[in-house]
Formats: sequence, C-alpha cells, structure tokens
Amino acid sequence: MARLNLKLTHKPVREYYSALKEYEQLGVKHETAVKTAFQDLLVS
Repeated sequence: MARLNLKLTHKPVREYYSALKEYEQLGVKHETAVKTAFQDLLVS
C-alpha cells in the first residue's frame, strides 16, 4: 500500500486550514458547513 507523504507546508493543506479559519471567523463549525473545504483538499 502506498504511503501518503503529506505535510502541513503543502499548498492544499495550507489552503484547507485557511478555509477552516475563515469558517471559524464566521461562527461556522459544524461538519456539514465545512465539508466543501475538505472536499477541495481531497481533489487537490
């Protein structure tokens, strides 16, 4: 099985955490609302 070498410095990961921060500033924390940020991370 291949191993995923993913680091916090990779652009898609940084963008994911940035999106989560924006959601948090808007007061959005539930899973359904932030699923688009996670989907974007998966397709990156």
